[in-house]
Amino acid sequence: MTTQVPEQPVTRVRVREAPAPRPRIRGRSAAALGVIAGCNAMIQLDDPIVNIALPGMREGLGLSAVGASWVINAYLLAFGGLLLLGGRAGDLLGRRRVLLAYAGTLAVPGALIGTYFFLNQFFQRQHGWSALATACALLPLPVTMAATAVAAGRLERYTGARRMWIAGASMLAAGNLWLAALSAGDSYVTSVLPALPLLGAGMACSVLPATVLATSGLRADEAGGAAGVLNALQSVGGSVGLAALVTVSSQTGGMTGGFAGSAAFACLVLLAATLVRGRGRGTR
Repeated sequence: MTTQVPEQPVTRVRVREAPAPRPRIRGRSAAALGVIAGCNAMIQLDDPIVNIALPGMREGLGLSAVGASWVINAYLLAFGGLLLLGGRAGDLLGRRRVLLAYAGTLAVPGALIGTYFFLNQFFQRQHGWSALATACALLPLPVTMAATAVAAGRLERYTGARRMWIAGASMLAAGNLWLAALSAGDSYVTSVLPALPLLGAGMACSVLPATVLATSGLRADEAGGAAGVLNALQSVGGSVGLAALVTVSSQTGGMTGGFAGSAAFACLVLLAATLVRGRGRGTR
């Protein structure tokens, strides 16, 4: 005889799913977001500011209506061209690399060209030197830069690109801070000459590591495009940096502000060097 067991009612328990954790924005990500938002706000403000100032610019510079329109056109063409360049650079080199490369590769030529510019003003306008005498006085800078560049290729394999970049940026900052104390009556031997080897060595030790970190790990078909991007950044950095430094100098009343601005550019390179994480050889 088979005994049937009555079926027990099935109790269904509804399990509540835990809410998905909200993503937290870390400190560096929040800082990056703030920088991006600030840059976007500046972009949105640039166009109305220039348009508002355009009538005064036209009157002060004697521009025609067509010439005044090119003030806006030049800004838009430069912005669009550099935007394309930056986007392509991000595709080739990676977003983080490009951000640091902009900070390093743009600031280094700007600091060096600014230094040359203000020293030329110091020698020729304040001391009355000829162009030949000025060129001879500045000769220690390119000589030191060339000699350091020869040794930097081997040295980078032992120290790593990051450490060399930090050392180069530190020398650039130190040289420009030395020149920031320059006054009209100072002599060349005691007040200018000691800074020139620092600047030359700093330039060589800043350019090579930035190039290594930006181009390492790329495929062979990407190398040409990456080199073109870096060369374009260096050219743009020199012109933009000089324009910014001359503006700072005119607002602060002399060369001191220009050299201090060059030192600030070097500090920007130093910051980029401390933040970089490269995948190339010898990156430490």
